[in-house]
Amino acid sequence: MKALVVEEKKRSQELLVWLLTRWGLEVQVAGTIEEVRAILASQAGDRGQCRVVLINQNLREADGYEVAREIRASAQGESTAILMLSSGPSILEETRATECGVFRRLSMPLRRRVLWESLRAALTPGKPERMPAIEEQVSTPCRHLRILLAEDNAVNQKLAVRQLEKMGHQVVLASNGAEACEALRTSIYDLVLMDLQMPVMGGLEATIKIREREKYSGEHVPILAMTAHAAAQDEKRCLEAGMDGYLTKPIRGEVLRKEIDRAVTNSGPTENRNGAMPNGDFSEGDWNVSELMERIEGDHDFFRELLQMFRSDSHATLMKAHEALAQDDLVAMSRAAHTLKGMMKNLSMNAAAEIATALEAAARGGEHAKAETLLERLDRSIAALMPEVESHLAEVRA
Repeated sequence: MKALVVEEKKRSQELLVWLLTRWGLEVQVAGTIEEVRAILASQAGDRGQCRVVLINQNLREADGYEVAREIRASAQGESTAILMLSSGPSILEETRATECGVFRRLSMPLRRRVLWESLRAALTPGKPERMPAIEEQVSTPCRHLRILLAEDNAVNQKLAVRQLEKMGHQVVLASNGAEACEALRTSIYDLVLMDLQMPVMGGLEATIKIREREKYSGEHVPILAMTAHAAAQDEKRCLEAGMDGYLTKPIRGEVLRKEIDRAVTNSGPTENRNGAMPNGDFSEGDWNVSELMERIEGDHDFFRELLQMFRSDSHATLMKAHEALAQDDLVAMSRAAHTLKGMMKNLSMNAAAEIATALEAAARGGEHAKAETLLERLDRSIAALMPEVESHLAEVRA
């Protein structure tokens, strides 16, 4: 099966091509509307035409929805599933997506499991074609990964490399955080194992830099922390920096295997004696969708309406909170936090609602520094919810 990626950023092109080819698709890339037209013309009447097209909405030379409209108008457009990659979800975009025949919209940064499930839905609308089950491609423990190991201690390097290679993984070494950042800038990895204490740049600082860059690239590489300490404060610092898991040295092989599998499959967090921490993916404690559906008596149209409102209103209210912070107006920030708290409690988004509750209390108490930290956490929590919201919206629409 063929896929077309419409993306002008080389790094994002490489990431999407790498994922799609590993999932058995033959991929073509277009960086401009002219290249899209040339590919469509070359495939006219061809049985091997593209079955799915992934389009970045924010192209410099053309709007992504106009590209989608042009594909829809082409000879093979009717049988092509279009996935739109977007960093700014809104009700207006939802309307445009429907008008342009977009099958599903995916929020950036893009999570691997969300992309896979969207592809599977797009390519198997009736009876399934022969694409390997997601468990075969994503969650099989013996799947060979390309892993970046950031560790400065030679003995620890040797032990970790031995463990990982015995599991069938390919390992690339970085001796400090700066080298890890550079390695991720120039190549693609399935996972990073990041020591916290390293010379030049430590693991926390490196992770913060990586996550900042990912805001613009749309990527998300899983990062597991490695440390000799198991203090709750260390776990909190890792979570706030954007890490996906936490391992305490010495790391046992089976624990390492399970944590790697969990991190790369975006499955829920698991507890173990090496201190694995939550990775930002969803359990009922984060967002209890079943509870929400029970309260609205299974009304899918109403569910869709609520999620559309959340997408637009949460963004607008977060902006008010940031403006209040910039103006040192903690009263206004408290009001914004209160609004978000109520909204998310009503939607059973419990984890984010707890952060909003703490933010409201900190703002009311005049604790500017604490409120600033909590607002950053709330930003990340809501951003992490958005791909899940988009996935549910797409399922309701389908």
